[in-house]
Amino acid sequence: MPPTSPICEKNKLAAKKIEQENIKAIGYCKELTSDEKMNYLQLNKLGSAILTHPNYNETIGIFRTSANALERDKLVSHLLAGKPLKEYLLNKDIVDIKIYTSAYKRIAANLIEKNIHSLETPPESIHKLADAIQQKSALLKEISTQNSTNQDKREQQKELDKNAQHAFLSLEKTPLTLQLVIPLFAEITKNKEINKMGAYNLATCFAPSLVTRSDLPSDSQFKLNSDAQIYIEALINHDLKLQSYDV
Repeated sequence: MPPTSPICEKNKLAAKKIEQENIKAIGYCKELTSDEKMNYLQLNKLGSAILTHPNYNETIGIFRTSANALERDKLVSHLLAGKPLKEYLLNKDIVDIKIYTSAYKRIAANLIEKNIHSLETPPESIHKLADAIQQKSALLKEISTQNSTNQDKREQQKELDKNAQHAFLSLEKTPLTLQLVIPLFAEITKNKEINKMGAYNLATCFAPSLVTRSDLPSDSQFKLNSDAQIYIEALINHDLKLQSYDV
């Protein structure tokens, strides 16, 4: 696709808007040192590079397929050393978009694991949100199987909707890395008919990055990963809903 096509221009505008909003979010965190802030800004720049990549619109399974680990780690090391992305691109042809997305996940996971100034602590209430959504899913499956909905089932569904909404609205502050990631993922889902990456698929790919504890039993680890996936999916859908209100 020509770099000046209407679709490419639209991607550039979306990338610029997201990047500017993310810079504000990073700036609000006054406790960050210059070096710490730089790491978040590099993640932000990489997100823009993904949206404006020449192959972005045609890439199926974006964020699902991993890149060559050696090339990914070269880019990660380059960016975490504070070097500009443009310098990495010198004397290179078009860099595989998978290198960008793989590096993005690696840097995000690194920031989450470091948990600088406790800015990455996931809210405890994600488990309440996950439970409410899973209960609603089970009820809808039951209704679909029976192919009928009585008054009792409708009341149950309303109650579960209310529980899910309350759980979501009562979430504590979203971790800083997710504040940067979610707008990018919401933008990607707008192209899901082509890239096959809706909110669920993106959340599934990214949830392991949010779960950094290795000291848990396998069943607890699975539960935490599952709840994180539901949490991220809800955040993506919420961001899309807010965008639908924009004039």
